Amino acid sequence: MRPRTATSPDFSEEIIRWISYNGETPPLATKDYPKSSNPTNKPLKIHFGELRFVAIASIQTSLLLLRSTVWRLYLVFGFHRAEQLPYFTSVPSSSAESILLELVESINPDKEKFKDFVPGSKDKLKQAIVDTLKADVVSELLKELYKVFEVAHNHWKGIIALAAQELQNKGNKQLQNELSPDEKKLLKELQKASSSNKDAHAEDISPESKVNQFTAWCSLEPDCLILDWSEELGSDFLKALMSIAKLYSVSPEPYAPLDRLAFHMGYYLLSQGQNPFEPYKCRTLGTPGFRKINYQTYLSLTDPGPGHIFGTTGKAEWMNGAIVHVEHLERPAGTTKAQVESYRIPSVLEFARIRLHTGDAAPNTCYIGRPLHDNGDLKYDFIKVIDTVSSACTSMFQLGTAECKIAMGGLKASDMVAYMRALRGHTLKNYRQCLSAAFNLHTPLVDDIEKRYLDKPMEIALRAIDLTALGGFDKVTWDGASDSYPSVPLLQLPNDRDPRSPDTPNPPNGLLSLLEAKQLVHQAHSAGLLTYFSAGFKQKHIAVAVQSGVDGIGIGGAQVLRNMDSQTGMHGDYMEWRISELIKLRDDAATDIFGQAARLLARLDQMYYEGSLNEGELDLRKHLYESLHQENPFRDTITQELEGEIGDNVNLITEDQDTPWIARAKRLVQRRGLDEKGNPNPSLLELCNKNEWPAFETTLSNLLKPLEFNAEESRDPKVQEIIVSSVEGDVHSFSMSPRWKKLTEAYRELLRARDRKQKPKVPWLERIKHFKGDVDLNIKATPFENKNSPAIIDLFKSKDDKA
Repeated sequence: MRPRTATSPDFSEEIIRWISYNGETPPLATKDYPKSSNPTNKPLKIHFGELRFVAIASIQTSLLLLRSTVWRLYLVFGFHRAEQLPYFTSVPSSSAESILLELVESINPDKEKFKDFVPGSKDKLKQAIVDTLKADVVSELLKELYKVFEVAHNHWKGIIALAAQELQNKGNKQLQNELSPDEKKLLKELQKASSSNKDAHAEDISPESKVNQFTAWCSLEPDCLILDWSEELGSDFLKALMSIAKLYSVSPEPYAPLDRLAFHMGYYLLSQGQNPFEPYKCRTLGTPGFRKINYQTYLSLTDPGPGHIFGTTGKAEWMNGAIVHVEHLERPAGTTKAQVESYRIPSVLEFARIRLHTGDAAPNTCYIGRPLHDNGDLKYDFIKVIDTVSSACTSMFQLGTAECKIAMGGLKASDMVAYMRALRGHTLKNYRQCLSAAFNLHTPLVDDIEKRYLDKPMEIALRAIDLTALGGFDKVTWDGASDSYPSVPLLQLPNDRDPRSPDTPNPPNGLLSLLEAKQLVHQAHSAGLLTYFSAGFKQKHIAVAVQSGVDGIGIGGAQVLRNMDSQTGMHGDYMEWRISELIKLRDDAATDIFGQAARLLARLDQMYYEGSLNEGELDLRKHLYESLHQENPFRDTITQELEGEIGDNVNLITEDQDTPWIARAKRLVQRRGLDEKGNPNPSLLELCNKNEWPAFETTLSNLLKPLEFNAEESRDPKVQEIIVSSVEGDVHSFSMSPRWKKLTEAYRELLRARDRKQKPKVPWLERIKHFKGDVDLNIKATPFENKNSPAIIDLFKSKDDKA
């Protein structure tokens, strides 16, 4: 596989922002820690021993970024890697020097002629590292550390200049006839990056930093560094770092050396168990159809860690309509899924570091993986499996993940349900966070509940919806990872056809057609579930995914955002500059008429699930799906449905603003349009609960009243936040009451009765038997052993009539 081209103008911008040095001086002034009658965590005192650990980590980051620069220039230097990406471990501190000096040897291009392309640079870097490690007081440590920063920055400039010279020489020798278009573009950007005076790079590559976000000084007794910051950022150091990361994400400035050191101090505190993240305040995955206008389909940008820290989170625009998803993707070439999971649980420390940089700019999510049963029999390993996986999920939820994704591979249907229910019962999470069930469409499903064996991707995918709802999970993931790496795409492109049989999709080019994808998403949304596609996504698949209306697609890994050695399967550097292109492709597809229609259908499906649509909207939902579920949908027909009065009214409903329960309550009490008698159209939930509705509506309206007071009387953002959070929690709590559930069941019985009366019979698609929220009680029961276990006995009772 040929690596992707590094020709974007900002191909090195995020690296140089982290490695830039413009003559800044270390904070060597000395004064005592300020005395206060009201002690707080501000300012922060960092003793010498801890500061030394932080300095070592900061040096290693600089070296890894230098190596990343070489990896990004594979068009010049090539790329080969036989080792896995670096991974945290613990070693004696006496090993620091040998580890760092060995890393220095890897920062130059892997060719003999490049060994010393900047005379003495490697030796200077090694000496600066040794001197830093020898320092025995804070002031000396800082002085030597800043020398490392300076030499590392100069070495980076040398790498850029060398790459430009190599391409220039190649062009001169061959009169530029043999330089490829990609090489010519890269040469232009390299020349721009290396055209600097003594003090700074060109403005768009390395602007001079203006000011540190932190102030610092040294204390002699005890020997420590004191870090202080603005009162506006609060008294909590880690929360202040999150705010500072947000400031940097909307600025082109490089990270000042002191700020870089502060972030590494933050990483150290995270490793010591400090947690500034408030799970109830984490960004959610939103509500189908009610996200911002272009964001019905989130791009789930995927990386095990460093790519997000030093890439994705560097620009706010890269997180627009995106999920910052964390999982370990790297898989050695030639290994099968049985040997190594296609995706693996990430480091919890890496996840915490990413959360520090993401903050509230985007949802963070993570992958947990498949069951860890020692002997292959869930019956005997059940308690250990549940306790292990639920503990892993809990740790991620406490750090503020919006979702934990759990693989269902290798289990029969009843085991899957028992597994999901027990995980839901043991995992500590709040109602704004979700559990996702991942079903691999290459893996046959033994359905011992329905007495079926499913081996076709669409059969497995449809059954996955039922099983996810039965398991009490919130989201269904359809995954197409295979033994090949990179994976075969999950979605077929519309024109992918076998030339020998034009009417038959070509299986190697995708597991699911667009029509099948639309059907899956429509049915899952109607059951109240979030949806997700993963495996093999490239740029050309984005528009197809958007047209399906899916809530998110996994994109990254070796397909788009990481370079990969095709021989070994090992990964190179993260290519964050490509995110802009991916977002544009998604936004363009979302604004197209088919993207708008997919979003509207997602809205109507969500409203169908909750009962907030009226008769006219129910009819529009049916016709819109029928119009879209065709091989070649008619634009004119869909445009009419979008621009009609009913479609207009639905599109005007307010987005959920990351408060899904408040938004749902408002949809339930809002009436849209007039019936034939000129009366406001009631929702279907109201229509089939006429006697109970007035009291129910009054309760909902009373719960929402504080928001009116909030808008009129309160201007303090903190007070507003407290009020909104309180109302959101109150509405959710009310949703669990028998009153709400009774109304919902009456509404669903109305739908079932209508289905039974219709001629011809309504397709199986419309007869949804299981909904998100049906499994709602956490209670102790005998651990799972067989189908008579109280945990799953309901699965084997008499089945609903499919007639």
